[in-house]
Amino acid sequence: MEKLVSFQNHGQQIVGILHRPDLDGTAPGVVLCHGFTGTKSEARWIFVRLARRLASSGIAVLRFDFRGSGDSEGEFHNMTISDEVSDAKAAITFLSTCEGVDRERIGILGFSLGGCVAACVAGDTPLLKAVVLWAPVSDPDVQFAPFLIEGITFPHEFSPGLFLGRAFVDELPRVDPVASLARSGAPVLILHGTNDQAVPAGTSQSFFDARPSTGIPSERVLIDGADHLFSSAGAEEQVIERTVSWFTRHLAARSVEPQRTITYADAGVDIEKANRTKKLLKELVRRSYTPRVLTELGSFGGLFEADFGDLEDPVLVASTDGVGTKLKVAVAAGRHTTVGMDLVNHCVNDILVMGAVPLFFMDYIALGRHDTQIVLDVVEGLSNACTAAGCALLGGETAEMPDMYKPGEYDLAGTIVGVVGKREVITGDRVRRGDALIGLMSDGLHTNGYSLARKLIFDIAGWNTDTFVPEWGKTVADALLAPHRCYLHALLPLLAHGMIHGMAHITGGGITDNVPRILPAGLSARVQTAAWDTPPIFRTLVRFGNLTVEEAFRAFNMGIGMVLVVDSASTGTVLEELTATGETAWLIGEVVSGDRNVQYV
Repeated sequence: MEKLVSFQNHGQQIVGILHRPDLDGTAPGVVLCHGFTGTKSEARWIFVRLARRLASSGIAVLRFDFRGSGDSEGEFHNMTISDEVSDAKAAITFLSTCEGVDRERIGILGFSLGGCVAACVAGDTPLLKAVVLWAPVSDPDVQFAPFLIEGITFPHEFSPGLFLGRAFVDELPRVDPVASLARSGAPVLILHGTNDQAVPAGTSQSFFDARPSTGIPSERVLIDGADHLFSSAGAEEQVIERTVSWFTRHLAARSVEPQRTITYADAGVDIEKANRTKKLLKELVRRSYTPRVLTELGSFGGLFEADFGDLEDPVLVASTDGVGTKLKVAVAAGRHTTVGMDLVNHCVNDILVMGAVPLFFMDYIALGRHDTQIVLDVVEGLSNACTAAGCALLGGETAEMPDMYKPGEYDLAGTIVGVVGKREVITGDRVRRGDALIGLMSDGLHTNGYSLARKLIFDIAGWNTDTFVPEWGKTVADALLAPHRCYLHALLPLLAHGMIHGMAHITGGGITDNVPRILPAGLSARVQTAAWDTPPIFRTLVRFGNLTVEEAFRAFNMGIGMVLVVDSASTGTVLEELTATGETAWLIGEVVSGDRNVQYV
């Protein structure tokens, strides 16, 4: 619940928003102090998102406007840091007296100049049990040095419509937030972006250095690449996650005397629901079984008979992988079957490049809240892909972890085991200068490059999963959730005839990073980028991101999902064989002398 509230401090009405958690009993509380010229929402509404996340975690939050800011009374040019410290203390008093708030478990967060204020408050407010500072101003005398230049008249208009008063400037030399925070007995977390140009990251080290070394928890975390507002990709989420975790940990109730039995379900884990789901999964899993599977789903381990027929010197090949942030697209679109196919096909291709055929697969699904339909959809995709590849879905694990994932979110990973004869193992040692490079068409992004693609499509372009893109001829969801292509059946005949000298599965790192993995020393790959038609989705991504060739071919597969290295004399035969299996393939380059890299021409 969110409610507009107000309270008085020295004759000024201070306005705020109170976020109450939806729970029985008392909850801890946190006061949020905004920065210089900020408001209770802060830039890009980061305080709003933080407050809602804290409330959903069982913590009451009061975010308020300092006097002279936002909706509170007063004039900005009359404000001083001491006034803001007084307002923050009044906010703490107000929050601690709100119904349902445990006054013994109160924390404070300050951002920028609000961090300076929070540090000053923490030094003489024993009530506080946890402190978080975002990009805090440690030396306001230095931070506001431009306003101390002789000859400036006050009120001084430093920004259109915003004036700074003489009292604010005159007080600066007497404000020492570092010394104040050193007196606090509360655990302190400091978060600062390494690319902060407004309050340089190095300045917050003084807060950390001054903390007492008496076992009171103190942490200083630098957010790589983040600016003052934590607006870079992933920075805001990281800051919010760390903040929620800090307050949750240090404002937790110290003693609990439950009036009833606390069950696993109360902690967010529904074992009975998981068991019911497992029964529904059995038929899906069983359809993938091969004659060598000796156990049913539900055993402690999966048994697989090691009968490899006439295969000489069998070698087992194993690989583990995940689907990555493609899962976020699946969650947004409400489609979960294809990601199971993605995982299996990715893993099949990974061992295929070693010459191995798959034997069995094991999956791992982790969810914030157990959702039977999501699990069934994912496993259906896993089973269908395993069946198509002649690979048994031997077993897996489904974990419900409400403290790790938000409701609706999940992660997916898997391990595959295959087999190849020792003499048939492909390592790339047969690759020679003059060999041909043949590229097999991908079906979109497969399972890599989604962090960049999501930023370009959803953040830069402002599209959503239902947006129809004429250039692509399909919706965003259809394009981004196209299953990872499996090349097993197309390549088995070529493997049987020993025609492949090396193979590179084009995954994370693109052609740039994956082809060199199979090149012997002294050789490089020369790739003709005009040899194939780059699919429209990649052209769009390159345009939106203004990507260089080097960046594009490292971030995305650019339409090539697998690269084969074959004798140049057999190029025509290989292309004909691939076409006969339904694959689209091109001669895309050759092996040349070099330093195990890729040259794009």
